[in-house]
Amino acid sequence: MKANIPACRDVLEGLVNALPFRNPVTVTLTMKKRAGGRVADDIVGSASLRLFRVRLETRVLGRAAKVHGKRLRMIYVLEMSADYRLHYHCI
Repeated sequence: MKANIPACRDVLEGLVNALPFRNPVTVTLTMKKRAGGRVADDIVGSASLRLFRVRLETRVLGRAAKVHGKRLRMIYVLEMSADYRLHYHCI
């Protein structure tokens, strides 16, 4: 089933505009095709993004991330490039 690109884009734009972001930062995280004998798939990518998010929140929010459960607002989209390399676009 092929996704309706304009409809998906409109939904994503509505989501981004609905959330108040102060001082937004964008980043693209590109993953290796293979790491440690494992092929990078969406499950490995999800685990890598979670690790990145935990480290980022610890670095930015300090102990409040761990003690009080504070989290950064983040929207991310997983894509696959033409050479089958996974990457996340994050705000």
